[in-house]
Amino acid sequence: PETIQNHEFGAKTRWLDGSLILNVAAFYYNMQDLQLARTLPAGGGGTGFVNIFENAAKMEGKGVETEIYWQATDQLNLSAGISLQDIQFVEYNTVDNFDPCLVLAKCTPPVLSYKGNHPRYTPDVAFNLHGGYDIPLEPYGYSGKLTLSGDLSYKGEQFFSEANNDVERTGAYLFADASIAWTSADEHWHATLWGKNLGDEFAEAGSFTVSLSRTVGAFYLPPRTYGFTLGYEF
Repeated sequence: PETIQNHEFGAKTRWLDGSLILNVAAFYYNMQDLQLARTLPAGGGGTGFVNIFENAAKMEGKGVETEIYWQATDQLNLSAGISLQDIQFVEYNTVDNFDPCLVLAKCTPPVLSYKGNHPRYTPDVAFNLHGGYDIPLEPYGYSGKLTLSGDLSYKGEQFFSEANNDVERTGAYLFADASIAWTSADEHWHATLWGKNLGDEFAEAGSFTVSLSRTVGAFYLPPRTYGFTLGYEF
């Protein structure tokens, strides 16, 4: 069976009369007999792939996560989060799913060591920043309030397979979002003009295997997107 030893230490604190919240956590874990799902060619001249579970990996992870929220004024709020982590296989011996021997069945694929490789979707660095500013409209003779918001989110390099190859990976990317929202005085109506991925970053979200053609494909995060949302809350 898959087992894990997990240790986590942290603190949740409030400062500046409660307007500033700072949470910090450090973790370390060790996993034994990690179960991993893999897709390999059927072999023997077959035309498809087979899904298997491997139960022979050991993995170690450690890192620090920090969250900050600050109500700087009645109108301005700021928040941020950062994750620094190092997650690697300590022991994992398997075959390369791109090895031609798995298809030709005329040779035996060598067993490789993935020691030191990263598991899927585990960037070493990730962070997000948010800022929001409320503008009451009553002093200007109008009802409700406007809220200006901006967000930045970053993720470092990630791999989509345990092999850590260039085919199944994505580089680091930074997304920027912004919005202008109006909320009615009774807080029932709201209208928002928003934009996401304003820098039009081109980033992969994951990969998949097409069994009929033995092809590895990818799907991507949305490109630059704009929109308008109108809503009513009862």
